[in-house]
Order: sequence, then C-alpha cells, then structure tokens
Amino acid sequence: MATILVVNDEPILRDILRVWLVNHGHTVICAAHDRDALDICNQQTDSFHLVITGIYMPGMNGIELGNQLERLHPRLKVIYMSGYPLGGEKLKAGTVFLAKPFSEEVLLSAVEQALQGTRGSAKSQEDGSIEFEMTKDMRDAIIQAYGKVLAPSSTGQPYVIARRKTDLPFPKSVIRQAILQALLDRPGEQYRQSLEAGYVSLEWFVPDEEYIQFEQFGDVANRVAEGKLNARDTADKMRRLINTKEYQPELHQACESKIMERMAERLQELETLRKTVE
Repeated sequence: MATILVVNDEPILRDILRVWLVNHGHTVICAAHDRDALDICNQQTDSFHLVITGIYMPGMNGIELGNQLERLHPRLKVIYMSGYPLGGEKLKAGTVFLAKPFSEEVLLSAVEQALQGTRGSAKSQEDGSIEFEMTKDMRDAIIQAYGKVLAPSSTGQPYVIARRKTDLPFPKSVIRQAILQALLDRPGEQYRQSLEAGYVSLEWFVPDEEYIQFEQFGDVANRVAEGKLNARDTADKMRRLINTKEYQPELHQACESKIMERMAERLQELETLRKTVE
C-alpha cells in the first residue's frame, strides 16, 4: 500500500478521495493548495509514493506543482485530475490523467497504474477522457459542490445575476448529468424543486466575454442599492460606463437573450423528464 498526498481546493472532493483510498489500505494526507503540498512534501521527504492533484486551482497550476515536486523528489509519481479539457497545458508522456467525475474503481485503477509506472490513461477513450459510471456518492458530491457556488451568500453582488462559468466546480454537462440522475430517483417535492431550479440556474454561469457585460452594469446597480450614488451621479456614471469599450448595451442585451433562450431549453428538458418519471 502507498502513502498518497491529495491536493485539491474543493474540500468535498478531497474527502471523497481520502475515503476511497483509505478504504483500500492507502495512507492519505490532504492539502488544499500548492503551498501546503510543498511544505508537507519537504517535511516528509521520502514518505510519499504518489501525489493526486487538481490542475486548475488557485495559486500554482497543478501541472507546475507536479513538475516541481518531481524535480525535488524524482521517484514521486503524480496523477492529474480535472473537470475541464486541457487547454495549452501539456502532460508528459505516460502521465495518468483523470477526467472528473470518475468512479472509485477508475481512481484505484489509476493509482495502481501510476505506482507501477505503466503508460497511458486508465480506461481512456479516443478523446482522452476517462470512462466512468457516476456513483450516487459522486453525484451527490457534485450537486453539493454546485449548491455551495450557487448559494446567494457566495456573492456580495446581488445585481450581478450572471456568474463566471469558471466558478463552477465541474463542467456544466457533468452537473446536468448529476442533477438529472438525482431527479430520476424521484426525490421529495422540496428537493425536486431545488434540483430543478439549480438545473435551470446553470445557464447564468457564462464565459468571461459575456460576464463582463453584467459585471460592469452590476457594479453601478450595487452602488445605487447601497445608497452610494444619487440620481445625478448614477446618470453620469452610466453615461461613462456606456462609453467604455468593455460595456456595450447591445451586447449586454444579446447575452441576456441567449441566457433566456438556454434557460427555456432547460425548462423544456425538465418538462420532458417529468413526463418520463411519471
């Protein structure tokens, strides 16, 4: 059995991975970010056999962290995981990569593969992703992580309805899949309504180029709500805002229209699902 360091900024995912690994005899230590990971590895130089790290986290990129740990400890193995496709990041040949979400079986297969030094991705498909069957525990963890991001208390900007897509803990498609599976289990009325609201609200998470339109406008709206701008100041601020390159009223309206169209599609999907379940 191995001693494994799990590095991820999402506490729910850290807990799930720890439980899965410990249940199969591994010793697990968790770190929330790159600084903790480096400190732990430096304090226990030869204790670790394997690091499992997210790629897109606050602070140091997970790949940079893995490369630095491998330079400091050449015998250390690293598994990378992410819910998003790799952008310009390049992984070394033979690196094990897990596409979130993944099952307990896929994780254990990847751990065995990394420790044995075999090449390729565990159960990899042609597009490089990992085959998985979303377990109930993973499904519930995905929904819970999404709910924390969705909660009104998570933002101090009530008038900025749109949110950045990169704020999501998993890709939209993965969260949709988790919610749909939960709805197919015929949950209680209150939870069903919460799931359906979350399913539709996913469309408020938009790419940065769309988000900037809501952010610029929302800043003014928030200041008005807080009583920091009077009518004259508001009008002057809005005129200056409209003259900036970042904020374009027509684009703002177009982005909002696209969101509404996507929300209408999600509502139609839910209606179809209700008929199926009934």
